[in-house]
This record gives sequence, structure tokens and C-alpha cells, in this order.
Amino acid sequence: MEYKNYNPRAAALAQARTLLTDAVKAAIADGTLPEAALPDFIVEIPADVKNGDIASNVAMAGARAFHKAPRQIAEAITAKLQLDGSLFDRLSLAGGKLILSTLEKAEAGILHPVKQDEAEATHVTMLDKSMGQIDWSMDAAVIERLIRGLNPWPSAYTKFEGKILKIWSADVEEDAAGRPSPETFGQVVCVGKDAFSVQTGKGLLTIRELQLEGKKRMDTAAFLRGYPVETGVKLG
Repeated sequence: MEYKNYNPRAAALAQARTLLTDAVKAAIADGTLPEAALPDFIVEIPADVKNGDIASNVAMAGARAFHKAPRQIAEAITAKLQLDGSLFDRLSLAGGKLILSTLEKAEAGILHPVKQDEAEATHVTMLDKSMGQIDWSMDAAVIERLIRGLNPWPSAYTKFEGKILKIWSADVEEDAAGRPSPETFGQVVCVGKDAFSVQTGKGLLTIRELQLEGKKRMDTAAFLRGYPVETGVKLG
């Protein structure tokens, strides 16, 4: 693959901003923070590594809007941060093992760096939030791959009752009814205790894990207990 146009610094900063924004929305949703528009805030890589990998003034920026001390805001945001499956979460696990392994090989004199072959590189564009919008006219198998490929960021999403609904996990099911009509794309066709199925261009997509705007990531069973989904409802 060619990563000439891929900027890991920009990707990390973009994901950090998304995680912070989602955490603020979750804190507002459960009443930890008052309802208010989140002001613009900075996400940056500190000049001094002693200050961490990424820093933000989101707590300071929100002090006036939320009428709370920055420390209180920071605590509310920290409590709602969902790092599971994120770039930061995966790198923290893989990085430690890789560093130890590399140091051991270097000490033993068996570390042999290999330069990337640029002739075999291919172009990859920057990930963008718009890539995650689900087109229900596509095959269920294609949508399921989109969900896995964009997890955890920017994530695959649709709309439910006017709010963004992120889909984190889903299964592909065959549609016994045959080829559906375009009017049914995105329509909920079956609701169970722990999942519901949506009509796609080919096959059904059974939703297993999701996250409604301003809420925590949860399995579909927990979601259905708080948000009854009826057959015939359309997503998107």
C-alpha cells in the first residue's frame, strides 16, 4: 500500500477530537454536564512529550458554556471517554510488546531493518466521516464489511428518529423473500429480543451492536429495552 497521502498525525488528532466530542455529548445526555453548545476547542500534539501524546483545551473552552470549573468538565469528559477499539487503545496494547521485542532483538544484534519498497506502494486516501454513511441499497455483505472496516473511526452510521445511529457490529442474513423493492431499503423487517434486521439491496443486515447519538456504545438487546424499534421503521 502507498501511504504518501496518509498523515498518521492528522488521523490521530481527528480521532481524538471525535472521541472528546462524543464524550461531551454523552455527559450532556446523562445530565453530568448541562445542555449547551460545545465551543470550538483545540486538539494538538504537545511540544513537550512530558505533557502526553495529545492535548486539548476542551475543558477550558467549555467552562463558560457549561458554567462549571474546567476540572469538573475534564472529569465528566474522562468518565465518558470510550477508547475501546480505538486507535489509541490498540496502539497502547501493541506498542508495549513491540518496543520490548525490538529492544531485545537490538541487544542481541539480530535486528535487521528493511526499507519499504516504494515500487509496490498503492494510494490510500484519508478517512473521512462521510465514508461511513450507510447506503441501504447496497448488498448486506458490502455494508457489513463497511462496518468492520470503519470501526472504530470514522464508524459506519445511519439515522434513527432524526439522530445519528452508529452501527458497530452486524451479521449478514439471507432474505427468503427474494429481491426487495427499492422502497424497502433501510426498513426494519424483523425485531427480536437481542437484535433487529434491516432490509438492504440484497439480503438482511442483523444489527448486533450500536450507539445512538449522545449515548454509550451498547449491544442491541440493551438498546431495544430503552428504545422500542418497530417493524416497518426506516433507517437513514
